[in-house]
Amino acid sequence: MNVKKLTWYRIKKVIPILIATAFISSVFGNGCSQLKVDDSQQGALCSADNVTVQAIEDTLTASVVSGTNIIDNLKRCTQYSSYYEQESQDLLEAKARRDASFPEFGSVTEITGPMMMGVVDIAGTICADLIDANADLFQPTDDDTISALSLSCWGYNADSEERNEILNAISDLNSEQAKLFICTSILSSTSAVVQ
Repeated sequence: MNVKKLTWYRIKKVIPILIATAFISSVFGNGCSQLKVDDSQQGALCSADNVTVQAIEDTLTASVVSGTNIIDNLKRCTQYSSYYEQESQDLLEAKARRDASFPEFGSVTEITGPMMMGVVDIAGTICADLIDANADLFQPTDDDTISALSLSCWGYNADSEERNEILNAISDLNSEQAKLFICTSILSSTSAVVQ
């Protein structure tokens, strides 16, 4: 099987899991984390009400949540660099594909739909790379994997509701798909993004 067919096969295999993960992440388990839904933010899914940002007249606000920051955070919390000296070709392609999802300018306190889809794509690619590398963060049981990833990427252990939502969602998946779903769900939540 050549590289192009292998990559396409891998993408087709991951797409349904990424879609399900995006849904679970946005509806359950830290869909808006410390942020709240705010209809006044034009196009934003979530916004923070406890953040004070002083605007400078006649200037654009530089976005604090950039693609580079998010990718660095996700790689750091999963210890990606322990398994790969350089980013994989799949991750480089995901970054290039989703570069426009992370705006250069915008509200410091908002997370948009395109931004979250970019996070899910990149998180799924990082997780697939870590599965391929047999990363240590994938524990013998799914419950232990949830604990390890949530502690590392959220800064706290998943509570019983978050844990049950993930475990219920993976009940019909094979081991590799379950690992991918758990990892992508945790990494694509806003708790992981704003860490």
